[in-house]
Amino acid sequence: MTNSAPPTPSPKSRFDWSKLGLPIVLLGFLSYFMVFAKYPLTRDFPWVHFPIMLIGLWMAWKYRWRNRKARLTRARIFSSLLLTGSILIVALFCFYVFSYSYQLPKSSNRLALEQQPKAFTLNDHQGNDVSLADYRGKNLIISFYRGYW
Repeated sequence: MTNSAPPTPSPKSRFDWSKLGLPIVLLGFLSYFMVFAKYPLTRDFPWVHFPIMLIGLWMAWKYRWRNRKARLTRARIFSSLLLTGSILIVALFCFYVFSYSYQLPKSSNRLALEQQPKAFTLNDHQGNDVSLADYRGKNLIISFYRGYW
């Protein structure tokens, strides 16, 4: 009886998980807009998405690194496209989160300091009507938050 090692699978029969780099980056990118942009905690700083996208980027780089010495074959071209696509999506996401989403349009009807506003009526938090005339003769500061959402 001979002790022989179990046969190792051939390289073609094993699935290369690093091919999933771009889909993981896409998952992180799309889930931000589809789910997490609705909640201020994850919208204001996407702490969930950066690790997901960085893992996907690392996997795409790992797949490209494995195919770096291949001749000009499908695997080398495919791995280059995966890595390039992943880098572009991460860069687009960073641009959106840190730059584009903070660029609010300028207010066109802004009042100057101490300028009298037009009369208006709004609802308070209980649904009651509150008008500007209710506060005539009193000092009043009115601030409308234009936050981004």
